Amino acid sequence: MFVEKGYLFHGMSAEFTDEISRCLIHETHAKGDLLFKAGDAADFLFVLESGRVRLSAGDRGIVTRIVEKEGDALGWSSLVGRESYSSSAECLTEARIAKIDKDVLNEIFNRHPDCGMLIFRRLARLIGERLLENYHQMSAQHEEKGTSGFSYSG
Repeated sequence: MFVEKGYLFHGMSAEFTDEISRCLIHETHAKGDLLFKAGDAADFLFVLESGRVRLSAGDRGIVTRIVEKEGDALGWSSLVGRESYSSSAECLTEARIAKIDKDVLNEIFNRHPDCGMLIFRRLARLIGERLLENYHQMSAQHEEKGTSGFSYSG
């Protein structure tokens, strides 16, 4: 099952992943389609079945990540209580996407708290890793420009 191939859902119980799979809405999107824009209501978690999706942030659309691995999740804002998505997701190729409503997903987490807790731990790890990646990129940019004053204590 493709959901289990992604980091967030890998190794979960068959009962849990079967329940998730029954609630997924499958869609096919053309190259150039937006799955969501920064500021849109964060109502769904998306899971990539196939294709490539670019995540970008900010007014200038700075590319933050390319999602292309089957089973990878995007639209995490829906999981962490944010009202809106913090980035935009654009299909770089035709993409098959499965999405699940955040309220439905939270109900499943309530029925399977052990799996829900593991997903949130994995999500925290991913967010931490991406934060460190961004810190290192910003630090390198400041070094290239010869500016100081940027510091991190973590």
